[in-house]
Amino acid sequence: MKKYINIETQFRWKILKPKTAEDNWIGVCDRLKTITEADSLYELIENMQSDTTLLFEDLYATKEFNKFTFDHSIVFKSVEFIDTIDVTPNVFMVED
Repeated sequence: MKKYINIETQFRWKILKPKTAEDNWIGVCDRLKTITEADSLYELIENMQSDTTLLFEDLYATKEFNKFTFDHSIVFKSVEFIDTIDVTPNVFMVED
């Protein structure tokens, strides 16, 4: 059964601008103890989002998610995905 987990905590990232054209943008999240880098600011923001998602997916897969979120005061909600159904209205009202 699928489960959706919504992380409600926001994470503050420090962004380090490249000093030269050859350097990369760097993002540091002290709370998650995570560092990522990219060629552009846009790519860095994408990396910060995807790296955070991958971190939580890995923590969940290795059964460390609950301890990690508790230890870091991270708030989340979990919702079970049951099934999908198509709903078509049988009756509706119109004015002529």
